[in-house]
Amino acid sequence: GTHSGSRKVKEITANKKISLFYESPGGDGYVLLKGEGLIVNDPENKARYFKKEWKEFYPGDRKNFILIKFIPRKMEVVSYKRGLLGAEKTWEAPSVLLNKK
Repeated sequence: GTHSGSRKVKEITANKKISLFYESPGGDGYVLLKGEGLIVNDPENKARYFKKEWKEFYPGDRKNFILIKFIPRKMEVVSYKRGLLGAEKTWEAPSVLLNKK
């Protein structure tokens, strides 16, 4: 969840393309997820996913709390440890297409 007035919400509203990057703790590889972000503001889902640790950030009725749903479309993976590397000339990482439209 995030604040409805955040820069993140404004950016996703203008352009729904999102990338999420995860690097392995040792720095020997990564996963990059590319996809679409959707702003979710319905009360049922907001109540379902709200974490008690967030109460101090959203006092009262939590009207400024909003969710972002991520729909992955492509996953790129590099693992130096396992020899899963990008293409020699282009460095393009091995990838998998997900959730086709």
